[in-house]
Amino acid sequence: MAQELKDRFFEIISPICNDAGYELIDIEIKSNKSNIKLVVFIDCAGGISIDDCVTVNNLLDSVAEIDGLFQDSYTLEVSSPGPNRPLRSINDFLRYEGRNVKLIAKNIIDDGKKIFVGSIVSISDNIISINDSGKVYAISFDEIERANLRL
Repeated sequence: MAQELKDRFFEIISPICNDAGYELIDIEIKSNKSNIKLVVFIDCAGGISIDDCVTVNNLLDSVAEIDGLFQDSYTLEVSSPGPNRPLRSINDFLRYEGRNVKLIAKNIIDDGKKIFVGSIVSISDNIISINDSGKVYAISFDEIERANLRL
């Protein structure tokens, strides 16, 4: 159910962000006994400022469709993805070519490795090449479980 709810939020929020010039990166739904928090992570080519977060917050704050997905009251928070931004598409890897990443593969690759930390060397035909400690590994985009930028 949680993934279905997250997918529904993506359907509603992504077009609003795109129309305003932002990319929806991720959504988190956090809850405890007394509070539900919807955290929306956005990005754009020039980076995200507090003013950008306020702009998107104001756009989303008035969307009745979001309110309808919660039974109780909730808190909306809009944020940048930060220095450990997730990479979810080939375009993300192209955009950050040369930068350091941490990549977790779905299955074990060369040398029994599943976790790779290093710089993105190149992207070609859905193959991401990562230089991890001086050795370049070629990993199919489809084999990536999770990847994040690293400082």
